[in-house]
Amino acid sequence: MTIAILGDAGGQLAYYLAQCAGSAEYILLVPQEGQCYDVLLAAPGVRQAPRCATQALVAHDLDAAALAGQVQAGTVITYGTEKSTLCLSSAVDSCLVALQREVVTCQGQTMGIGELRLPGTGLSGEQVCGVAGALAACGWPGLP
Repeated sequence: MTIAILGDAGGQLAYYLAQCAGSAEYILLVPQEGQCYDVLLAAPGVRQAPRCATQALVAHDLDAAALAGQVQAGTVITYGTEKSTLCLSSAVDSCLVALQREVVTCQGQTMGIGELRLPGTGLSGEQVCGVAGALAACGWPGLP
Protein backbone atom coordinates (compact mmCIF):
# COMPACT_ATOMS: atom_id res chain seq x y z
CA MET A 1 0.00 0.00 0.00
CA THR A 2 1.19 3.49 -0.76
CA ILE A 3 -0.05 6.23 1.51
CA ALA A 4 0.81 9.83 0.69
CA ILE A 5 0.41 12.46 3.39
CA LEU A 6 -0.33 16.15 2.76
CA GLY A 7 0.58 18.81 5.32
CA ASP A 8 2.44 16.61 7.78
CA ALA A 9 4.82 19.17 9.28
CA GLY A 10 7.35 17.33 11.40
CA GLY A 11 6.18 13.92 10.22
CA GLN A 12 3.88 13.34 13.21
CA LEU A 13 1.11 11.72 11.17
CA ALA A 14 3.56 9.50 9.28
CA TYR A 15 5.20 8.39 12.52
CA TYR A 16 1.88 7.57 14.20
CA LEU A 17 0.54 5.86 11.08
CA ALA A 18 3.66 3.71 10.84
CA GLN A 19 3.37 2.79 14.54
CA CYS A 20 -0.28 1.81 14.20
CA ALA A 21 0.22 -0.14 10.97
CA GLY A 22 3.23 -1.95 12.40
CA SER A 23 4.20 -3.18 8.95
CA ALA A 24 6.66 -2.22 6.25
CA GLU A 25 4.06 -2.98 3.59
CA TYR A 26 2.65 0.53 4.12
CA ILE A 27 4.90 2.95 2.24
CA LEU A 28 4.52 6.57 3.33
CA LEU A 29 5.28 9.27 0.77
CA VAL A 30 4.93 12.98 0.13
CA PRO A 31 2.45 13.34 -2.77
CA GLN A 32 3.82 14.42 -6.14
CA GLU A 33 2.15 15.85 -9.22
CA GLY A 34 0.89 13.21 -11.65
CA GLN A 35 1.40 10.22 -9.34
CA CYS A 36 -1.14 7.62 -8.16
CA TYR A 37 -1.50 6.45 -4.54
CA ASP A 38 -3.64 3.92 -2.75
CA VAL A 39 -4.50 6.47 -0.05
CA LEU A 40 -3.98 10.23 0.17
CA LEU A 41 -4.26 11.47 3.78
CA ALA A 42 -4.63 15.22 4.23
CA ALA A 43 -3.88 16.80 7.61
CA PRO A 44 -6.55 19.15 9.01
CA GLY A 45 -6.51 22.58 7.37
CA VAL A 46 -4.88 21.43 4.13
CA ARG A 47 -6.79 22.64 1.08
CA GLN A 48 -4.11 22.47 -1.61
CA ALA A 49 -2.89 19.27 -3.26
CA PRO A 50 -0.78 18.39 -6.27
CA ARG A 51 -2.80 17.03 -9.20
CA CYS A 52 -2.62 13.29 -8.54
CA ALA A 53 -4.86 10.25 -8.25
CA THR A 54 -5.82 8.04 -5.33
CA GLN A 55 -8.19 5.24 -4.55
CA ALA A 56 -9.17 6.95 -1.28
CA LEU A 57 -8.84 10.59 -0.26
CA VAL A 58 -8.97 10.96 3.54
CA ALA A 59 -9.62 14.62 4.39
CA HIS A 60 -11.01 16.80 7.15
CA ASP A 61 -14.70 17.45 6.52
CA LEU A 62 -14.08 21.20 6.10
CA ASP A 63 -11.31 20.64 3.53
CA ALA A 64 -12.68 17.68 1.57
CA ALA A 65 -14.56 19.62 -1.14
CA ALA A 66 -11.55 21.76 -2.05
CA LEU A 67 -9.22 18.75 -2.19
CA ALA A 68 -11.67 16.58 -4.14
CA GLY A 69 -11.61 19.23 -6.88
CA GLN A 70 -7.82 18.85 -7.20
CA VAL A 71 -7.33 15.11 -6.71
CA GLN A 72 -8.83 12.32 -8.76
CA ALA A 73 -10.23 10.08 -6.01
CA GLY A 74 -12.22 6.86 -6.15
CA THR A 75 -13.77 7.64 -2.77
CA VAL A 76 -13.60 10.38 -0.16
CA ILE A 77 -13.48 9.57 3.55
CA THR A 78 -14.08 12.55 5.83
CA TYR A 79 -13.07 13.03 9.46
CA GLY A 80 -13.15 15.60 12.19
CA THR A 81 -16.77 16.66 12.69
CA GLU A 82 -19.82 14.92 14.07
CA LYS A 83 -21.19 14.58 10.51
CA SER A 84 -18.00 13.01 9.11
CA THR A 85 -17.38 9.37 8.24
CA LEU A 86 -14.99 9.25 11.23
CA CYS A 87 -15.09 11.21 14.47
CA LEU A 88 -13.39 10.86 17.83
CA SER A 89 -15.58 9.04 20.32
CA SER A 90 -13.22 9.20 23.30
CA ALA A 91 -9.54 9.63 24.13
CA VAL A 92 -8.24 8.51 27.50
CA ASP A 93 -5.57 5.79 27.46
CA SER A 94 -6.40 4.96 23.85
CA CYS A 95 -8.38 6.68 21.13
CA LEU A 96 -11.79 5.37 20.19
CA VAL A 97 -12.84 6.52 16.73
CA ALA A 98 -16.43 6.11 15.57
CA LEU A 99 -16.83 4.84 12.01
CA GLN A 100 -20.25 6.32 11.17
CA ARG A 101 -20.54 5.07 7.57
CA GLU A 102 -19.34 2.00 5.74
CA VAL A 103 -15.94 2.34 4.09
CA VAL A 104 -14.89 0.41 1.01
CA THR A 105 -11.23 -0.54 1.28
CA CYS A 106 -8.68 -0.40 -1.52
CA GLN A 107 -9.18 -4.18 -1.84
CA GLY A 108 -12.92 -3.72 -2.44
CA GLN A 109 -13.97 -5.06 0.98
CA THR A 110 -16.58 -3.22 3.05
CA MET A 111 -15.73 -2.14 6.59
CA GLY A 112 -18.96 -1.75 8.55
CA ILE A 113 -20.10 0.89 10.98
CA GLY A 114 -18.53 0.55 14.41
CA GLU A 115 -15.69 1.77 16.58
CA LEU A 116 -11.96 1.61 15.97
CA ARG A 117 -9.48 1.62 18.85
CA LEU A 118 -6.05 3.11 18.25
CA PRO A 119 -3.18 3.65 20.69
CA GLY A 120 -3.19 6.88 22.68
CA THR A 121 -0.98 9.66 21.38
CA GLY A 122 -0.13 13.33 21.67
CA LEU A 123 -1.90 14.07 18.38
CA SER A 124 -5.19 15.94 18.18
CA GLY A 125 -8.41 13.97 17.89
CA GLU A 126 -8.78 15.15 14.30
CA GLN A 127 -5.33 13.82 13.39
CA VAL A 128 -6.08 10.46 15.00
CA CYS A 129 -9.32 10.26 13.01
CA GLY A 130 -7.37 10.97 9.81
CA VAL A 131 -4.94 8.15 10.57
CA ALA A 132 -7.87 5.82 11.34
CA GLY A 133 -9.36 6.73 7.96
CA ALA A 134 -6.14 5.92 6.14
CA LEU A 135 -5.86 2.58 7.94
CA ALA A 136 -9.51 1.75 7.21
CA ALA A 137 -9.07 2.59 3.52
CA CYS A 138 -6.06 0.25 3.39
CA GLY A 139 -8.05 -2.56 4.99
CA TRP A 140 -5.59 -2.68 7.87
CA PRO A 141 -6.08 -6.03 9.61
CA GLY A 142 -5.70 -4.47 13.07
CA LEU A 143 -9.11 -2.83 12.72
CA PRO A 144 -12.32 -4.78 13.40
